[in-house]
Amino acid sequence: MELPPLMRCQTKAGYLPFFSIWVVYPLVLTFVASLLTRSTLAHTTSISYSEIQIREKSVQVRLRLNLYEVSFAAKLAGNSARILSEAEANSSFPKWVYRLFDNFQVEGQGQRGSPSLSGFKYAEDTGALECVLSYWFSQPLQDVRFKVTLHNLTDSGHLNLAVIQHDSRQEQRFFNLENDEVRIEVHHGSVSFLKLCAEWLLVGASRVVKSYECMAFLLGLFLANQNSKFRSEKRAILAFVLAQTVAFMAGAFELATLPQRFVGSAIALSVVYVSLENLLIKEVSNRWLIALFFGFIYGFGFSSATTEWGLSQNDRLFPLLTIALGIALAVSSVVVMISLLLHRLSSLPLFRQFANVTSVMLVGVGFLAFARRTF
Repeated sequence: MELPPLMRCQTKAGYLPFFSIWVVYPLVLTFVASLLTRSTLAHTTSISYSEIQIREKSVQVRLRLNLYEVSFAAKLAGNSARILSEAEANSSFPKWVYRLFDNFQVEGQGQRGSPSLSGFKYAEDTGALECVLSYWFSQPLQDVRFKVTLHNLTDSGHLNLAVIQHDSRQEQRFFNLENDEVRIEVHHGSVSFLKLCAEWLLVGASRVVKSYECMAFLLGLFLANQNSKFRSEKRAILAFVLAQTVAFMAGAFELATLPQRFVGSAIALSVVYVSLENLLIKEVSNRWLIALFFGFIYGFGFSSATTEWGLSQNDRLFPLLTIALGIALAVSSVVVMISLLLHRLSSLPLFRQFANVTSVMLVGVGFLAFARRTF
């Protein structure tokens, strides 16, 4: 039986309290809780930035942060509204800068740096503060330790993004509650300078040793014609070293670039090409032209790792020249060892068969490298 209109309205109205309690109210509470959560998260994600420059006997820190986020901000302002004017910041911040020194500590050679405020600039409209903190030491720095606990002044989620420059390096680090200490090894003086040179030489040499395509190419390059004069081998190695050095410096300074995918594929095919020549051509000649051409390719390949070494953009010439020298020395050493070994083996009656089997294996290595780099 159909209910009268008035009774139908009363029946629907009876469901409203049930609907409000179990549907509307939970939605409203969820919305309010999400707003409170967002505001809480926004409070615990403050960020500051620091540019750190390590010198011979001092460390300079250019720190940027929001002054309203620090715990002593209310004590800097002279009114209850906590609105900090530029005049108030200029007069009161130097008195409270020791709080920054307590939470941004620098140690070197077992000595804590003597801190001082070299200058600061405050933006009244945004609360942004940029200050320069200097730390002085009595001895030349060999290693520096940073302990940054700015989260004690702001909130537990505070993050400090730091760029550290020393010698010819530039490193990017961060400090937060879980990671508040960093140790940096620096180089000053003649002994440390030689140590730094050795490190860059090893960086260059490791690029050659870790590149199995380069080792395979050099082996295939000198595998054939072991009865030829030493002059032809010398021309080939000189052409390869010269070409890869020029290409490495051009690529490192971004004077010329090649697509990395093309470079990787060409490096792999260099092993295939020189090995097929050993198998198909009885008397190979003008190997220095092959070495010259592929030397350019390998040079651009070696320069692709420049961004991984953390070199400073302002002072890159010395480390890049040292790395290039390390690459050249490593290539020359590998070629000398390969040549001595092959000259010794060339007197054996089965050397030709050994050369053919080795060339077939190198072809397989080259094709596998080509497939891995291309597809």
